[in-house]
Amino acid sequence: MVSVFQLVIPSLPGYGLSEGAKVGGLGPAEMTPLFVELMERLGYKKFYVGGGDWGSLIAQDLATLYPDR
Repeated sequence: MVSVFQLVIPSLPGYGLSEGAKVGGLGPAEMTPLFVELMERLGYKKFYVGGGDWGSLIAQDLATLYPDR
């Protein structure tokens, strides 16, 4: 069977199993380009995004600022 999609589930700094951020001021707007960089480093040029709570704000920023992704 061939996989038709893969899941990338990053944990936000200070949530879930992640350590807190080393620097302050990492709100959704600042996290958005970091998520794009993560996906690029993983080899994804285009991707779907979804999130709940804080992740929904990052997903909204991703769709607004990087609609071609």
